[in-house]
Amino acid sequence: MIEKKEGLGYLLLMGKKKWLKTAGVLIVIILTVIWMGSKPSKGKIILNKTEEKIEKKTTEQQQYSGKFFDFWYDNKYSVRAEENREKVELLGGKGDSSHWVIVAQETGIRDLTEVSGVQFRRLNRSDYQEKEVEIDGATGLFFKKMDKSEFLALTIKDGKLITVALTINSNDETAEQKFIDFVNRIEIK
Repeated sequence: MIEKKEGLGYLLLMGKKKWLKTAGVLIVIILTVIWMGSKPSKGKIILNKTEEKIEKKTTEQQQYSGKFFDFWYDNKYSVRAEENREKVELLGGKGDSSHWVIVAQETGIRDLTEVSGVQFRRLNRSDYQEKEVEIDGATGLFFKKMDKSEFLALTIKDGKLITVALTINSNDETAEQKFIDFVNRIEIK
């Protein structure tokens, strides 16, 4: 009859030399696994080329030319456009949380006080600062949220309501000036 040899009792009954060999092999295997897991992956990181690509990409400008307006924008943004009511979105990439929306629509609105977004911001004056602005020769309104996370400019020109909005999730102190510069570059058709 053959006896079954299992468990810790079997190891203790084995000869001391066999038990030490088995324990030694197990320790070597465990240490090898730990060493392999803590070893960094092989590869090369070249920062200079990456920085050059980023700098080159952010300094290039592209032009959007649509039915109702034209403007230039930084190449770092991805663009989504809807032609049915001319809506353009510029989405910031990695490290840029800005989201621009430029909309032109033919409406029956004759005065900016009829626009729901203007009414909302005027009802919440403690959250928004308002002033007049000019967009391509047309008088409009500019709203800045007090926490500097939102900027909005609106105007009506030739029966078209033009809206430019920027939302941003950072404390970019230059965001307001970037917004004003962008609005000044819009050409309404």
